[in-house]
Amino acid sequence: MRWFPYYWPVIKFNPQLVVLEKLHYSDSV
Repeated sequence: MRWFPYYWPVIKFNPQLVVLEKLHYSDSV
């Protein structure tokens, strides 16, 4: 979850984007 701290500011503006990124990251692993 190295990307999580980087996306912290984005969560407040676009939580869906973070969810999509999380799904993509999980799929890659």
